[in-house]
Amino acid sequence: MANRPVIVEMKFFRNTSTRLSLALLPFLLCAQAPARAADALPRTCLDAAADAEKRFGIPLGLLSAIGEIESGRTAPSGKVEPWPWTIDANGNSLYLPNLPAAVKALSALQAQGTPMIDVGCFQVDLTYHPLAFATADAAFDPDANATAAARFLSDLHQRLGSWPAAVMSYHSASPAFGIPYRDRVLARWGGAPLDTDNDGAIQGGGIEAEVLVLLPATSPLPHVILPDSGSGTR
Repeated sequence: MANRPVIVEMKFFRNTSTRLSLALLPFLLCAQAPARAADALPRTCLDAAADAEKRFGIPLGLLSAIGEIESGRTAPSGKVEPWPWTIDANGNSLYLPNLPAAVKALSALQAQGTPMIDVGCFQVDLTYHPLAFATADAAFDPDANATAAARFLSDLHQRLGSWPAAVMSYHSASPAFGIPYRDRVLARWGGAPLDTDNDGAIQGGGIEAEVLVLLPATSPLPHVILPDSGSGTR
């Protein structure tokens, strides 16, 4: 099967004050992938979310709704689904076609000192929590990402006493950001349609997303890592 250039989808948000460095583009545009590499996922974010919901006692479909808001894009089926190879850097979302492209993009972003990098199905924040995963590959693994997100969401529920409050704090401790996010997730959880742009990316996904990862890492990421600078909440 012939190869074709990888198409990288970029989503820029109105409240973003920074832009990705042009130095990153050669890493992305030079990548090559099989024609259908982005079309077939052996293990989807929704599969991982469903399993994590059962293991952590999260209401059915709630973590899936979070994933759809955080990294959702329109799949070939026409349905909005979380995308495992998603990176949000300072509010700029990248939807990469496969794992190697995602790892390469993450490495380039970290090497140029980009702050505020969220990754994967549920947008785990690597800037605040650089030891969240043992490797860069694991950061984009749907099951590892879902486990980290579910563990934190469950912990928030235990501390705050309700799932709506947990969803709000999952995103941001600031009501200005957390309440609108909570409302969007709960609406999606109830089956409400999502607003998408012309490229199929969810509007607003990934902005201010911060996930406190409680999973221990056995070794550091094999890339440049920023030091842990906070608790993961603003």
